[in-house]
Amino acid sequence: MQMGFGVANLIDPATNAQGPLLGTILNLTAVATFFLLDGHHMVIRGLAYSLSHVPVGQGLAQLQIDAVVAQFGRMFSYGLMLVAPAVFSLLLLDAGMAIIARTMPQLNIFIVGLPLKIFVGSMVLVFSLNYLGPLFKKIFESVFRYWEHVLI
Repeated sequence: MQMGFGVANLIDPATNAQGPLLGTILNLTAVATFFLLDGHHMVIRGLAYSLSHVPVGQGLAQLQIDAVVAQFGRMFSYGLMLVAPAVFSLLLLDAGMAIIARTMPQLNIFIVGLPLKIFVGSMVLVFSLNYLGPLFKKIFESVFRYWEHVLI
């Protein structure tokens, strides 16, 4: 949204919902990474593990609240790690464009800024792609370590 792709939305035929172009691309990338890292096998193993430790019909009364809170904090920090390069670079670009808009009021900053934001945001995402795969792997492993910790 911040990069300027929020003006063009795609309609997802599966859910019949609209979403931004870059969000759809990142969603498809996450799904492909999930399958490339054998996440679907981990999910099946996780289901079998959870059913062996917590039989069907038994409640989750022994669920440890500190582990749940720790996992929420971990997921928040991982989400911040995913978007931090693009968000912070676009924030700096917005601040620079605001200074330019105040010093040169005759320049239409929206017309100049939109392609510039798209270019800078795309370049930051391209340069950060090397780090997304290991981060996705760390996120998926964190989820399974969490369930291992909670169910034991």
